[in-house]
Amino acid sequence: MDTISRLNENLSKLDAVRKTSMDFLASLVDDKSFVETGTFASGAAYADGVEAQGEGIVTGYATIFGIPVYLFVQNFEAMKGSFSVMQAKKIESVLKASVKNGVPFVSVIDSAGARLDEGTSVLEGYAGIIKLAASMKGVVPHIAVVTGACAGLMSDYANMADVLIVGKKGYVSQGAPSVVLAKEKKSCSPVELLGADNALSSGMAALTFESTDELKNRIADVLTFLTGARTDGDNPNKTAKTASDVKSAFAAVADKGSVIELYKGYSLSTATFFARVGGNPVGVLCAEGLLCCDDFKKIKRFVNLLDSYGIPLITLVDSEGINNSYDCETHGLSRIASEAFTAMALSDNPKISVIVKNSVGGAYALLSSKGIGFDYTLAFSDACVAPLSGEQAVNFYDEDISGDPVKCKGKLIKDYTFAEGNPFLSAKEGYIDNVIDGREIKPYVASALNMLL
Repeated sequence: MDTISRLNENLSKLDAVRKTSMDFLASLVDDKSFVETGTFASGAAYADGVEAQGEGIVTGYATIFGIPVYLFVQNFEAMKGSFSVMQAKKIESVLKASVKNGVPFVSVIDSAGARLDEGTSVLEGYAGIIKLAASMKGVVPHIAVVTGACAGLMSDYANMADVLIVGKKGYVSQGAPSVVLAKEKKSCSPVELLGADNALSSGMAALTFESTDELKNRIADVLTFLTGARTDGDNPNKTAKTASDVKSAFAAVADKGSVIELYKGYSLSTATFFARVGGNPVGVLCAEGLLCCDDFKKIKRFVNLLDSYGIPLITLVDSEGINNSYDCETHGLSRIASEAFTAMALSDNPKISVIVKNSVGGAYALLSSKGIGFDYTLAFSDACVAPLSGEQAVNFYDEDISGDPVKCKGKLIKDYTFAEGNPFLSAKEGYIDNVIDGREIKPYVASALNMLL
């Protein structure tokens, strides 16, 4: 047999067991941009006599909307994409190339777990790629995509990525799904219980997707932000018709069509976004209400992500402080909050805070203060900046309210807010750089952002 015939025969064997994954890859990356690496790498035959052609994985490099990436796509058709020593070597090879060349990495995961007949060696393989994933943080952007199964230690690897995206047919499970479902006496499929909705609500997934086209756009959008690429933006001097709360303030400051929400539905009082202001990529953290444990976890993750790639942080604040309820306190509120404060205190990226309504107590210290590291702080003219909110202060000091309690309490709250929470008092002490009409939020933020960058 001549060499060309031998090549074609081996390629035919590979193509026979990876058609679905190759079709997926072709739709994910730019046309004719994919170059495969480790094409014929394969382990020995296994106990059942099956040779793992291609090792249940495709590795290489390509472009996505012109953005160069290294990537792997696990192939569930080959032994359920099971993780092996040789698969680990193929992954390690492209991970190292990604770091060496400063090119973003995309992991596409669809694996039911490890090949147990490889024993301890397969555990060493997992540990090796997990260590490499950890070393990539802040060096090159890493996006993990779950298209199907993501079980066992592969779920730990996936959660070490900068951004985890889970498909509607995917699920993430630390343990074997059958065992998890049996313990809970559930008869549903892993996707129903442990799928994209659970990954999003639990704070694991930053984003979800339904189609490959949607995924391709999401990957490109995220990489564009993480690499700091600037685009043409809206007029930075544009004033808003209204900006009276966090939602309208965010709409006023963000360039139209630039917003991507991360970790949607996780935590009660915070929302996190990638957006642009005058074409500059920023991370926006909106806080409305009392901060609880999940809020602090979300803040920590978001702040660390932005800091890793030098992306500016903008906070839009309307929070009366920390939710020190019994439930929060018994879940380790102080420890969890301290981790968010640590992340904010150690971050070096530019930080701008806009106090929209309330920035009270711990919320002010974490999300607005000069002491924690904010470079520029604005407050709307009717904002309240104080150790306690008006209602908290009235309840704390237990004022004697006679006559109409509701009317008297309302007056006391109003008096306290004006006397103690007036933003001009904080501005007088140098803690707030400017007190503004909310409609002018974009010109002020855009100007400050340009100076900080």
